[in-house]
Amino acid sequence: MLETATEQRARRSSRIVVPVILAVGIVAVGLISLSVGRYTVPVNEVARILINEVIALPRTWTDAESNVVLGVRLPRVLLGMLVGGGLALGGAALQAAFRNPLVSPQILGVSSGASFGGVLALMFGLGSTFLVGGAFLFGLAALGMVLLIGRTRSGGAILMIVLGGVVTSAFFSALVSFITYVADPYSTLPSIVFWLMGSLATADMTKVLIAAVPILAGSAVIVGLRWRINILSLGDDDAASLGVNPGRLRAVLLTMVALMTAGAVAVSGVIGWVGLVVPHIARLWVGPDHRISMPTTFVLGAAYLTIIDTLSRTVSSGEIPLGILTAIIGARCSFCCSGIRVDRPSSMLDSSARLELRDAGFHYPRRDWVFRHATLRIDGGITSILGPNGQGKTTLLRCIAGLTPLREGRVERNTAIGYVPQAGLSSFAYSVFDMVLMGRAKKVSAFAVPGKADIARTREVLDRVGIADLASRSFAELSGGQRQLVLIARALASDAEFMILDEPVSALDLRNQARVLVLLRDLAADGMGVLLTTHHPDHALHLGGCAIVMRSPADIRLGSVADLVTDDMLTELYGIDVVSATIDDRGAPRTVLYTRYDTFTAAERAATLQKASR
Repeated sequence: MLETATEQRARRSSRIVVPVILAVGIVAVGLISLSVGRYTVPVNEVARILINEVIALPRTWTDAESNVVLGVRLPRVLLGMLVGGGLALGGAALQAAFRNPLVSPQILGVSSGASFGGVLALMFGLGSTFLVGGAFLFGLAALGMVLLIGRTRSGGAILMIVLGGVVTSAFFSALVSFITYVADPYSTLPSIVFWLMGSLATADMTKVLIAAVPILAGSAVIVGLRWRINILSLGDDDAASLGVNPGRLRAVLLTMVALMTAGAVAVSGVIGWVGLVVPHIARLWVGPDHRISMPTTFVLGAAYLTIIDTLSRTVSSGEIPLGILTAIIGARCSFCCSGIRVDRPSSMLDSSARLELRDAGFHYPRRDWVFRHATLRIDGGITSILGPNGQGKTTLLRCIAGLTPLREGRVERNTAIGYVPQAGLSSFAYSVFDMVLMGRAKKVSAFAVPGKADIARTREVLDRVGIADLASRSFAELSGGQRQLVLIARALASDAEFMILDEPVSALDLRNQARVLVLLRDLAADGMGVLLTTHHPDHALHLGGCAIVMRSPADIRLGSVADLVTDDMLTELYGIDVVSATIDDRGAPRTVLYTRYDTFTAAERAATLQKASR
């Protein structure tokens, strides 16, 4: 059984309770914010004033109360909800894209660019229209700089985007500092400083409309992609193996976050910490699944900033800038969240029942060839890749899977592949069921979420692999062997016809090694192709089929296990005596290997240590 009856009832009730709480909560926050202030308006009168705009009611309120609610506070509350929701959702999207729960929209440098545009307008006294327009345009210009730096080839995609954000932020921050230095200290400087600290004091319906376009448009795209964001949060290799283009998806998310951030800064100034704190609150409440946490984050962000703004205009005689309050609260929350663990992920892919390399080669930048002129054809069955450490087994596997591009030659795959990496952890605490469900990524369109057929297929795969009882468990809580089975199940959920596995039993105990090997042999018996790397030649003998032996970059051999996994080959391959023997295994002959460890002499050990020290 996948879940207990109690867990199923809790899951169903949460789907109803959470939206109800969010809807009631945001309405309550809005009404209270419209009611509270130096001129208090009863909550019931606030509700009647709002309803009267749609349905005529008997008048029980004064003109002053109507002007305060509709003309002064309503634009401010609506603007606070838009800005808070947009910043919070942007932070959640970036934390998933960068697989780091301590990332916020400020990392892109868009806030600094928008700040410069606004400060420039204030410096020259160009008015509110130019202030909003300047902030928005320079925010987009900052995004352009980040993406331009991110396109360089001197580092990984994520690293270069982060570096671009840091450089862009520093550049525009320097320009803002220069303007504050030369601004008139008696006229323009106070307004610049106050605007930079963030405020909704100048809110009106025009600014609400200006903010609504980029924030709602960006939010619609991000919420529409929320299940794809689940997959992106597993890492680039996992996303690519599941049929999601991580670079393209990340570019879309960054553009939408930049659009939302620029729109928010343009109308409210710089308000920090919202995009960092609120996503944590949402995940603590509804869990890490972005299908649920993304909409929740937007609503919580809207309520959060509305509450902060209400406090800023009521706790003292003068209005406190929002940036001060959000920083005080956010710093404390960040300290509480500093213990959050950021783990590394797992993986999966798509491609072939026939795998073929043609005159293929690969080398890392400024390094020797890992392999070259390799021509191999794998037609189903089980194939084990053998070779000493550092020979390039994983690199060859990744090139065959399409995760690492070849430097020369080509790889051909004619059917769907499931790529299973060495068992790792996810950056977010997804359940086993959700991890396996992500294997359906290629079957689900970009702006959709898995349907009943996908859920049914996931349940079927969990039963097939024998881990249905783990469905509701957190992936991070499992043992290494259990995690490896989950990753294999995820590959099966993609309807793969060829399984590619990177050292699937490297960190497992004897029982879990046997469990995984038996499963792989059963899958091959059912007609699935299996290609794996292993440090255990006896496992290759047990699985049978074919073997690929990597002796050197120019000497990669493909043949049957019986022909290649011999005493002489293994002794030459690993530089230590290996002897095989045939035993009676329940009435059937079976070949086992014995390693003569004493052949690794003291002289050889000294030579190895000397080579390692160089």
